[in-house]
Amino acid sequence: MNRYEMVNIIDVNWGEGETAPAQKMISEEIARAGGTVEDIGSMGRRRLAYPIDRKKDGIYIVSHFLHSPEGVVPLRDSLKLNPAVIRTLLVRYRGQPGAIPREEVPKKEEPAAEEETGPEKAGPAEDNTEKESQAARTPEK
Repeated sequence: MNRYEMVNIIDVNWGEGETAPAQKMISEEIARAGGTVEDIGSMGRRRLAYPIDRKKDGIYIVSHFLHSPEGVVPLRDSLKLNPAVIRTLLVRYRGQPGAIPREEVPKKEEPAAEEETGPEKAGPAEDNTEKESQAARTPEK
């Protein structure tokens, strides 16, 4: 048995945008094909890079599972025929399975109030080497 990683994009209108029914559906498909789910998680609802079948958003489900190489193609084909699945990516996974955290959006920090700087700190220091090189190139009269 090999370890595989699969990313599915699920239609947001299926299951009222909830990730639990989508995860359950993917787990059942893997089990029906003869695989063993090690880990499954959601990356949440995301905007697609380009519209697929007039859909602009999708729920991303990532799963790690064990399966025989012969049974992977029928699993992928059954997911492609499922109307709730927009896209499927299935690859052999050589890493260790782990929890798949939902990506948190970092909060924007407000810039700290800066003290007024003097003229010497207001901008980048001038480069005097250019002025010196120009002076050296111009002949004196």
